[in-house]
Amino acid sequence: MSIEPFAGNTAYGPRYGAITTEPCIFEPGYKKITDKLGAEVVASAFCILGATSTTKTQDRVTKDGQVYEVIDAQPIPVNGRVSHVEVYLKSIGG
Repeated sequence: MSIEPFAGNTAYGPRYGAITTEPCIFEPGYKKITDKLGAEVVASAFCILGATSTTKTQDRVTKDGQVYEVIDAQPIPVNGRVSHVEVYLKSIGG
């Protein structure tokens, strides 16, 4: 899966940084979640990334030609250390 880190907004829309590639466990499917602003939104996919992933909300992700926006990314601790990062995605094109 390729990830483009959100780098800010411009007069022409969002700007993204250099593309990185990370292995993931990817699961398409719809689920209602709460975004960082407290609004209920529908995620169209879920993925699990490694513990060192720096993926954050608003990053752009491409998987199998489908483009997504990260709507939630949470590091999951186990025994005091990050085990993995759980990421919910919203489809934005493809």
